[in-house]
Amino acid sequence: MSQITHREPQKEFVTATAITSLIALAGLYLPVLGFLVSVFVPLPLLFYRAKLGRSQGALLLIAVTLIVASMMGQRSITATAFFFELGLVGLILSEVFAMNLSVEKTVAVTTAVVIATGGLMLALYGLLATNSLWGLMS
Repeated sequence: MSQITHREPQKEFVTATAITSLIALAGLYLPVLGFLVSVFVPLPLLFYRAKLGRSQGALLLIAVTLIVASMMGQRSITATAFFFELGLVGLILSEVFAMNLSVEKTVAVTTAVVIATGGLMLALYGLLATNSLWGLMS
């Protein structure tokens, strides 16, 4: 995918952050529809990463993760990790689309990266938590 340049990249970044954060926060605070809304979190990240570039896409993921974490506070680190993983799907899909891989390889690479990242976050959380990892999972 070729990168599209615009005259106002800061405005595009703020717009991307607002749209993605609103979708993520709607996923958090809507009681019944929240899970269905949260499925759409990767889409703005996919679009704006292709539009703004790799570094701006990664910065967008970090900004949205920090916004979700600040809105959640200490209540739930798992919700923050969930939305980080969803955003990571958008970034990885955009990277794989740029490589022009087949559909099978696109799904395989995206799934492998998300599972590896999730396993790493679970292992780090298990090391930092007072309970054992097995106790956390049970």
